[in-house]
Amino acid sequence: MSTNFVQCATPNGAIRILTVDDEAVIVEEIVDSLILQAIDATGLSNGGDALVALEADPLITVLLTDLDMPGINGLELAERALAARTDEYALEVVLLTAHADLDSAIDAMRIGVFDLLRKPARLATLKDTLERAHKKALDRRNRHRTSVVTMSRPVTASETVNTLHAAVPTTTNNGNHLSGDPGGGSFLSVISHELRTPLNPIIGFSQLIEQKSLTLGEGELKEYARYIREAGESLFDLTESVLKVTELKTRPPRLIKAWERPSEMLERLRDNHLKAARAHGQRIEIERAADDAVYTDGDLLVQAVAHLVSNAISFSPAGAPIALGARVVGEEIGFSVTDIGPGMTATEVERALQPFEQLDLRHTRAHGGLGVGLTLAALLAECLQGRLDIESAPGAGTNAAIWLPLLPGPLLQSHSNLI
Repeated sequence: MSTNFVQCATPNGAIRILTVDDEAVIVEEIVDSLILQAIDATGLSNGGDALVALEADPLITVLLTDLDMPGINGLELAERALAARTDEYALEVVLLTAHADLDSAIDAMRIGVFDLLRKPARLATLKDTLERAHKKALDRRNRHRTSVVTMSRPVTASETVNTLHAAVPTTTNNGNHLSGDPGGGSFLSVISHELRTPLNPIIGFSQLIEQKSLTLGEGELKEYARYIREAGESLFDLTESVLKVTELKTRPPRLIKAWERPSEMLERLRDNHLKAARAHGQRIEIERAADDAVYTDGDLLVQAVAHLVSNAISFSPAGAPIALGARVVGEEIGFSVTDIGPGMTATEVERALQPFEQLDLRHTRAHGGLGVGLTLAALLAECLQGRLDIESAPGAGTNAAIWLPLLPGPLLQSHSNLI
């Protein structure tokens, strides 16, 4: 057997594993053991060849790599391999090491490694870990495939909102199940992934504190506490997002309409987002606002446009301006948010409007969440008797605008401030 590359496929091909270790004997032992367990296994002896193999073979779902290797070590290999794969070809990483320590465990959690096993690992434990990692990778790939939407024609505002309503999770008659798509898989897959992501550091760092409490310094304790707090805040935000989308579908808000000045609403939006923009090294600018007053629910409109501003902050580069504006075209007034971020294709715009959908782009991998910002903006625009329009192109940024009629609409007597 070559020490550089080993390959053998089992008949079912259910799991495709790439094993990397600088000791050829270990590679051979692991590959042979996995093949006997009906697992499709390949083996390599260095990180550089592994990166080439991963790029050439998208069917590989799990990378099993030694931590301590010359050249590209296991952590660097894991980080580069995960960064190179989008959810279309999702990959999970399992690290093996004979010298597991606290720092290695923390680094592994930070870059998103599925698991860290100590050598020598029992075959049953190794097989179980690889199967679970493989299942997670397949779940991510399946979620990507079912979420891809090909936009063959322009979609009207009413069609968009109808699609949003159909996709929002609802309870069944007995209240025990949620369904976000035919069969409920997409919503549950996204929720499962996004909930587990912050749960990993909460559980992991809590266990480290519990096990090492007597040897940890004050600085380390504060650092771990910060990771736990940030993960907890992320869970809170995820829960709020689900509740917001669900409530907008099941109980749309009643409006209190009044004459509102666009310039004042834009100033509110800018002031509310200045801190977040500055944290990203960005600035928010107000373009000349239309003088025409608009008859609408001002609070709800500000909340709707706020989701567009948050999206622009998340996906714009540091130092980039984010422009707010209000202009009149015909009998409509549009409240716009313009950024110079990566932009989207028409198909990606359509996908981004689907609730619990996350675009599978390299530049979005750093941004988690349930992907409901544009969904909420579109639903709120419909509540305001308006619509959400998005103009975008790759490399050209995005202009998102909520358009409302200038003429007065019916005045409803009560108002529920949901968002």
